[in-house]
Amino acid sequence: MKKQSNIQEEKLLSLYNPEAEAAVISAIIAESTAFASVNSILRPEMFYTDKFTLIYQAVEALYDKGARIDCITITEQLRQSGKLEAIGGVVALTELMLQVTSAAHIESHALLVQQEYYRRRTFNAAQKIISLSSDPMNDIADVIDTAQKEIENITEQAYRKDDNIALSDSAYAAFQGYFEREKATKQGATIGIETGISVLNKLSGGWQKGNFIVLAARPAMGKTSVALHMAKAAAKKGFHPVIFSLEMSRTELSNKLLLSESDIDSTRFKNGGLSQSEINDLERGAGVVCELPITINDKSDISVRQIKNTAKLLKKQGKCDVVFIDYLQLINMRNENRQYNREQEVSQTSRALKLMAKELEIPVIVLSQLSRNCEERASKRPLLSDLRESGAIEQDADMVMFLFRPEYYNIRTYEDKDTKGLLILDIAKGRNLPTCEIEFAYNEQFTRFFDHNEKPF
Repeated sequence: MKKQSNIQEEKLLSLYNPEAEAAVISAIIAESTAFASVNSILRPEMFYTDKFTLIYQAVEALYDKGARIDCITITEQLRQSGKLEAIGGVVALTELMLQVTSAAHIESHALLVQQEYYRRRTFNAAQKIISLSSDPMNDIADVIDTAQKEIENITEQAYRKDDNIALSDSAYAAFQGYFEREKATKQGATIGIETGISVLNKLSGGWQKGNFIVLAARPAMGKTSVALHMAKAAAKKGFHPVIFSLEMSRTELSNKLLLSESDIDSTRFKNGGLSQSEINDLERGAGVVCELPITINDKSDISVRQIKNTAKLLKKQGKCDVVFIDYLQLINMRNENRQYNREQEVSQTSRALKLMAKELEIPVIVLSQLSRNCEERASKRPLLSDLRESGAIEQDADMVMFLFRPEYYNIRTYEDKDTKGLLILDIAKGRNLPTCEIEFAYNEQFTRFFDHNEKPF
């Protein structure tokens, strides 16, 4: 075991560039303005040599205080922190200062240091994964989850986008964006991704990239069927929806999609008693459904990280434009922090889904359960406070929509309308959207949806 450990240490010794590290530190000591050139590239832990890490930390402290950076001030900073002797004293600093006469190539040297740091990170992560996977006591699902997390952390740091964007670039992009929307409007097209609901398309411009949308309801309101309708509508416009179904199997979802494209009786479909004309209609519907570019993942025990990794892979393949998750409370929320309660777990998951939408630049529509509080009201109408287990959902979401069926609660009329077959989509929160209600109709099997005036979407 000791021999194996020595081999790993020897390998790590080859995964750093001593000349580049010394060149960066020497340039910083020699020229007071050099640090600003590499501040956004390097962090103290990226240096393999301990004394360079300590010197870089001292320089960071001086920079944060707005103090001048030179050999004298660095020496004093190290002395105050008790680290001067650890780096070899004043003599070591002086020798470093004399090694480089110019900071002209400091950025190139800094990138070499950074590259070797991520090489070491990747090597250590690989060793950790090998160790975990070789222990039969470890659950393989946990090992894979840890492996994904390790690589994801390295990837996010190594390839993160520049957070600092000039206002001129951002403003120009916003300016150009208007003309793209104008062109789409003139052509009668939805600006974003088709929602499947004409009024919602007009209000929102369709699902927008980076948006986190919550579709919430009590059980039996039809939220899964509405989500399938939305996914199907997007697919018919050429988009690629991905459905993560944590409750229903892919067969159940496929059955719902087949029924939504066929005018057949759902009971006879389930019992195998369709007439010949219904079978012909089913074949026609199957032909339509089979052409839809929809991907279904029905793994019931799945984490946000696994959802994100799957969506990221599919997006690289051109197969993920919008994600639907059914539903939030079934996501695996196991957390390393065992002190977290359920509300904190839901809050963390909600935040992770918003970050996922933003990072992948896709809309993420998440179905959610509501608490029983709404059923205690005379109106039975949901409120934002009914979002189950976490107020963070409301905070993180760009849009919150509620589904409500008055007929389910034996409410015969709603605003002077017959409630039979009436489904209400209540937009309770929307960035740059008015809060409002959208009414539409559904058939008894929850397979097809129509505008309330009987016209299909």
